Amino acid sequence: IKALRDYQAATPKGHICIIPRALGYGEEGIVWEARLYKKGLMGPIKVTEEALEAIDAPVEWLVRSQEMVRLLTEAYPMPEPPIIAEAERIAALPVAEKRVVRVL
Repeated sequence: IKALRDYQAATPKGHICIIPRALGYGEEGIVWEARLYKKGLMGPIKVTEEALEAIDAPVEWLVRSQEMVRLLTEAYPMPEPPIIAEAERIAALPVAEKRVVRVL
């Protein structure tokens, strides 16, 4: 993902962003969240119908934000423990041996 701003919808009173959140220190993967930022509030709030009304956004944005979170979760799934172990094993190999290792 090059520009997370592509996953945002805005009104003059606030905006919704779909952002990744790291679990732990990154070893466990990421989860995608829809967050609503309202002008005048400190920090994000959960995207709900009431929150959308507060920024004068259409209620359909709730369903769209949930759908975008689902699509991003499918596109960028959390790695399974065997995949992580295989990647760590490959990282420990000498450079000459890495070329013949199968692709994950």
